[in-house]
Amino acid sequence: IILFLYFSNKKNKSIPIESKVTAIPPHEKTLALLVTLGQKKPWLHGELKIFHITLTEILRNWLVTRYQIHALELTTEEIVNTLLKLQSNSDATQKLQSVLRKSDRVKFAKEILNPEENENCLELAINFVKATAIYPEPIISPLQ
Repeated sequence: IILFLYFSNKKNKSIPIESKVTAIPPHEKTLALLVTLGQKKPWLHGELKIFHITLTEILRNWLVTRYQIHALELTTEEIVNTLLKLQSNSDATQKLQSVLRKSDRVKFAKEILNPEENENCLELAINFVKATAIYPEPIISPLQ
């Protein structure tokens, strides 16, 4: 009886508990990062260069996730040319190009953008992610 109870308790303890883990779509993660960056408003605290470095890093990681291109290693022009070859949404690509060029000027030419231009860059980045995101098809169940 003791052996039976010992082994039966051991079996009950090894039953895994299933937990539901919902995966967050990549575009939602990227949008959350952009919104968080916008809420901090680092350009108002003298961190203009850090803002643009972070902004372009988020966008380049999005391009890696969405299009599987090595955006972290490409220049702005190479990214734009690659995107124009991959997609037909040239409006979204132009938004991205505008953001990346302004960020390049801030990072390398030490250009100072006013707060409205920084907010505009953030808005264009958000619009680019929304325009290039892949949204899942809704599942329609047949009527019973």
